[in-house]
This record gives sequence, C-alpha cells and structure tokens, in this order.
Amino acid sequence: MTMRSFLTSLICALLIFVATASAATVKLYLKDGSYQLVREYKVENDRVRFFSTDRGEWEEIPVELVDLEKTQTEIKQRDEARREEAAAIDAEDKAEREARREVERVPMGARFHTRFVMDVLCDEDAPLFIRVLEGLRLLEDDALGGGGSRGSGRVSFSNLRLVWRGKNYYATGAAEKEISSGATLAAIQAAVNESAFSFVREE
Repeated sequence: MTMRSFLTSLICALLIFVATASAATVKLYLKDGSYQLVREYKVENDRVRFFSTDRGEWEEIPVELVDLEKTQTEIKQRDEARREEAAAIDAEDKAEREARREVERVPMGARFHTRFVMDVLCDEDAPLFIRVLEGLRLLEDDALGGGGSRGSGRVSFSNLRLVWRGKNYYATGAAEKEISSGATLAAIQAAVNESAFSFVREE
C-alpha cells in the first residue's frame, strides 16, 4: 500500500468515525441551563451516569441537578426530525425512480416499423426460420424487458410481409418473391410450412 492510499484510507476512517460519534452525541441538560455532551446516559437511583464525549470517560452527578424532561424532549424531537428527513429522502428517491421509469416506458399503443433479415447460406439454414417465428410468437405471450408482471412490455406483430431474395435477385436483378403479405405471425408460419421452403430450392 502506498503512503497516499494509506492516508486516504485513514482520512475516510476518521470521517466515518467523526460522523458516527456526532450522530450519537446527546445534550444532557442541567437545571442551571448548561449541558454536558454525552454519548449515553442512564439514571441509577439518585445518580445520573453518563459517558462524556469531551473527556472520554464515565462520570456521574446527582439526579436532582439534571433536567431529564428537557433532555428527553430534545432527543425525541431530534429522532422525529431524522425520521421525517429519512421519509422525505425515501419519497424523493421513489419519485425519481418513477420519473425514470416513466421516461423509459413506451406509451401503450405505440407502433414501430421493424425489419428482420435472415441469411440462408445453404438448404440446412432455411428451417431455422421456423425457430425465429416460434420465438416471436412466444414473445407475444410474454413481455419485452422488465415490468412484464405489471403489464409492461406487451408486444404484438401485425401486417407482416415475408419475401425471399435468392441468388438471382443479387446476381441478375430478378424480382424478389413474396411469400406472404399483410399477415400475422401465425399466417406467416402457415405459409412457410405449406411451401416447405420450395422457394429456396427454385434457384
């Protein structure tokens, strides 16, 4: 460990210690208007024992010299203020998360144009297209992204058009072959199964 990293760790440890000690400090009020800064205190018969943060040791004084009511009232007020602050921070964090979620969420009914291209390099590749269609149909019954259990991410595919562009399309400028148009995924599946991929072997 270098000296710089050691000093950085030491400073962080000191900061954490100071923050912890400050958070635990209590004002033990006396009836003459003064107070003692203590880490904790307890009433034992006619004495009040307390741990002084100034001197770092346990001390005690007669209970009749201590204003316990004022001390306890301030502790309750401080605890209540901390709870309110924590609740406010939680509410703010929740609002920020909701705002981010709202920004990321696509409005219901939104439509997107999409395009899938599958390369078929040999006859054995063509049947894999059936797996693609199965995956898309499964997606329609599931959800896209997180929040599916809350109804988010539901998608459907419609007005689909399936075309085949064989070797001659690229080599000679031949027209593409339309397999199905304006169809659902189920209709595309039926058309492909009925053709038995004959369009792949026509060239």
